[in-house]
Amino acid sequence: FAEPDSGKPRNTRAVVIVYKGRIIAEQYADGFDRFSGHLSNSMAKTFTSALIGILVGDGVLDVRARAPIREWSDPADPRSAITLEQLLRMQSGLEFEENYDRVKSDITMMYVGGDLAGFAAAKPLEAAPGTVWKYSTGTSNILGRIVSENSGATYPERFSYARRRLFEPLGMRHT
Repeated sequence: FAEPDSGKPRNTRAVVIVYKGRIIAEQYADGFDRFSGHLSNSMAKTFTSALIGILVGDGVLDVRARAPIREWSDPADPRSAITLEQLLRMQSGLEFEENYDRVKSDITMMYVGGDLAGFAAAKPLEAAPGTVWKYSTGTSNILGRIVSENSGATYPERFSYARRRLFEPLGMRHT
């Protein structure tokens, strides 16, 4: 929780240690407690990957199959070869600029446009799928759409899927 470099703050707000299914230690920064909401940022990537894993376990998805992305359905499109596993490993080969300092970066433009997954899925390839690792929030947004489209026929079913299949079994009541 210490901030030794004011130019690069850590901004730690909470640390919770779980051992054998029980909380054994927790600490919160001033102004925060166990009921405080936090932006999940990269934690959402973990939740999304876990939900993909549940869908794979249920036989709904296959990680080695081509990713079910409508924008890439044309076999002549080189992106049609991207597999779900390559998306999960952030090895899609898609051109995506993960830059939080540039106003016109893909991160900024995604949030201006509305359809986060569509914005990322429209990106061209910059490398052959599976050959280069590149951190990409855009890839995670594509995965989120895959979860949504495969977790229920209606929006209420899709909305409750993460709660029913992941959060409730883990005892997470306030995500």
